[in-house]
Amino acid sequence: MMISRLQAGVLLIIVAARFLPVTAQINLALHGTVAQETTYTLSGSDSSYDATVAIEGPANNNWEDGCSSTGYQAKTWWGLFLPRLAYITNVKAYYRKDEAHRMNDFRLYFANGSVYHKTELCFRDTGKQAQSNLNQSIDCNLSPTRNIYYFNRNTFVELCYIEINGCWKGFWGENCTVPCPHNCIDQHCHPANGSCIWGCDPSKCLQGCFVSTGICSGGCVLGQAGQYCNKYNLAYNQTANIFPLASIFQFLISDLVGPPMSYYVNENPQSKDG
Repeated sequence: MMISRLQAGVLLIIVAARFLPVTAQINLALHGTVAQETTYTLSGSDSSYDATVAIEGPANNNWEDGCSSTGYQAKTWWGLFLPRLAYITNVKAYYRKDEAHRMNDFRLYFANGSVYHKTELCFRDTGKQAQSNLNQSIDCNLSPTRNIYYFNRNTFVELCYIEINGCWKGFWGENCTVPCPHNCIDQHCHPANGSCIWGCDPSKCLQGCFVSTGICSGGCVLGQAGQYCNKYNLAYNQTANIFPLASIFQFLISDLVGPPMSYYVNENPQSKDG
């Protein structure tokens, strides 16, 4: 009977955990500024194809529901510009279904400079993947960045919807609200689990630190405290006194009761008249 109860309890826990939403990161595309090299215009149409359409949704591949589009250029790009450094883990993009071939051979760059400068390649489309995969999910594991670009040559860049997931540098966890461990080098950790990306700083640890968590493995150097040894030990280099136990009790009693009171009794009281 007890076993069956335990099994039922375990089953309930598994079912409850199965449907927990994943909210560890934020859509950074909603927290920056977007732009593109040029904007496509259609004669006689009031439709807008500017860069912001790509982050507004809906998340589908229908041109008539709204897509951003550059003009046809020898070199063209769509970009997101963030106000501060962020660690980007994943990019989800929806391409125009009736002209998907236009996104073939695109490149996805991260950058901390201007367009075409100081860039890192996150992904390059080969084998016409964009045409055969209208909804792409691209994982990246690069340095913190401020800017992200979709770049292509001799064609258009058309995005019906884009979602750029990650956390601001120095934070992780649900909605990116948890600070990275203090010992992570340059306060840089993975948005999903808080592990140190570039390792940990062991300078205040007695016997080094765990590379993934930054926790000091064998205590702290003199004067430091805490699991990351980033706090000051207030007891360090202070004077400690030893008092006899009896004197401590006497002090406590006198502190609680207060000083003894003395009374004066006049054995020959006089009247007011003398």
